Amino acid sequence: MIAKYYQLLKEFIEIPSISIDKEHLGDIKKAAKRLKKVFEEHKMDVQFIEGYWNPIVIASYEHNANLPTCTIYWNYDVLPANKKDWRKDDPFSLYIWKESIYWRWVADTKWQILIHMVSIFELIKEKNLWYNIRFFIEWEKITWSENTKRFIVENQEKLKSDFFLMSDWSLVNNDACLWTSTRGNIDISLIIKTANNQISTGTYWGIVPNAIHETCKLLSKIHWANNQINIPYFYYDVEEIPFNTVINNKKIEFEIDKVQKELSIKSMFKEKNLDYISQIGLRPTVQITSIRSWYDDKITRKTIQNKAVANISFKTVKKQSPDKIITSFQQRIGSNIPDYVEYDIKVDQISEWVAIDRKNKYFWKAESFLQDIFQTQVIHLNLGTTIPVLNTITKNITENVLIIPLANNDCNSRWSSENLNIKLIEKWFLFTLNFFSTQLQLF
Repeated sequence: MIAKYYQLLKEFIEIPSISIDKEHLGDIKKAAKRLKKVFEEHKMDVQFIEGYWNPIVIASYEHNANLPTCTIYWNYDVLPANKKDWRKDDPFSLYIWKESIYWRWVADTKWQILIHMVSIFELIKEKNLWYNIRFFIEWEKITWSENTKRFIVENQEKLKSDFFLMSDWSLVNNDACLWTSTRGNIDISLIIKTANNQISTGTYWGIVPNAIHETCKLLSKIHWANNQINIPYFYYDVEEIPFNTVINNKKIEFEIDKVQKELSIKSMFKEKNLDYISQIGLRPTVQITSIRSWYDDKITRKTIQNKAVANISFKTVKKQSPDKIITSFQQRIGSNIPDYVEYDIKVDQISEWVAIDRKNKYFWKAESFLQDIFQTQVIHLNLGTTIPVLNTITKNITENVLIIPLANNDCNSRWSSENLNIKLIEKWFLFTLNFFSTQLQLF
């Protein structure tokens, strides 16, 4: 089983399935077709679905109508990798060093789904599988999954399940974790226009408005000096974090010095009396993710820009209303925009805050097995990021969702030193085999 796992891991990571790069569309189809073949080789019914941008693979093994159904969701999207940043020339080839495997996307998702796949294959072979199983694999999460969300809405009966399982992200201090909520997200584009064309002569420099200058002046008003958000009513619906949650989170070691060293940053921000775990998962924030001029060529070095676009991302928490936040942001910009500037605000994407039910029996079962295998208390964490399809799954399929991170806490996900600690593989095989086995049911 371990040999099969390493064989598949090597094979799939060597396929650069980068959905945001049109040059890799062939690689995405190659990966999807290879997945289809692997599932078919292990007696699963497979659907290869096109028409939702990139291919979607649905693989099912339904062997007993009286058993619950688990859908294992996963996305196969890969971020680009610059070869010059990696230890070896090719970031999509195997490199082992000090008990870790280095590869692009080895830590974040590819190895995690393969743990589940190989374990399920083994249980099917032994006729020891408790659940009916469905793998739902798509290639779009990095682009906010609009097509995948449409597929879910249009295929609710096809995806009907008792619970969904996702494996993504990394552990905390290499202790077992279960995510209990995800923050919401609002992506907004602020478009600023100060003239009809670029001004390319030095004659007018210093006396005409510059779109980039005006954008920066506006964005500088979004935060107070203490890093609080300066948007009317932004915190109006934000609940106080429960005292027990704060106490629990303060017990979790967050290695500030190590994180700052790895990221080469000199400071980290948090609100008074809050720990970093609570700040990341349970408090809202606003981040400017990009500012760019309308044109992108060498001549822009000697011109005054007439257009600029700022991309702004809001992370929201329980009870915050996206509509109220958008309206308040529009009012803030409108009240501070000079008369000589034209502007437009476009809402690109909205995902709501999602809570995961800790009382459902699948959550309790996973926690019990994790505690036995890791011999530590399982950490409950509020995920600071957003999973775009999670809203659609919980509203249209099932509210029973498990999000179990598998990667080591120092995996450096999505960076050039991305790695997988080999020692964790055995533990995760043990968990997955136990969780899905007929012989080890806790209810």
